[in-house]
Amino acid sequence: MRENGWTVCSVEKWIPPRGVMKFGVRIDAFGFGDLLACRPAIADLPPMIALVQCTSDNGGNVAAHRTKILALPEFGIWKRAGGRVLLQGWAKKGPRGKKKYWIMREIEL
Repeated sequence: MRENGWTVCSVEKWIPPRGVMKFGVRIDAFGFGDLLACRPAIADLPPMIALVQCTSDNGGNVAAHRTKILALPEFGIWKRAGGRVLLQGWAKKGPRGKKKYWIMREIEL
């Protein structure tokens, strides 16, 4: 995203295990945002602010995250305030027996 003119910061928070917690937990901004990104107007593109959810792009993870995000009331509030929501699915892909590269599939919700 930075290579495409975005300014990006992580808004996902890690809560380590403590007390009776056996495992730590990750907390996303508004329940779905891993990254907060903004971009000024560039050429013919308008300025934009977005929350980005990142996940793996295999085993139905993108579809499951999409369903979860669309059901959150915070998603609707964010959209009505003018924010965009991008869902990025990442997977290593390439020909069998050859070097694999990270490929990103992005869906705007």
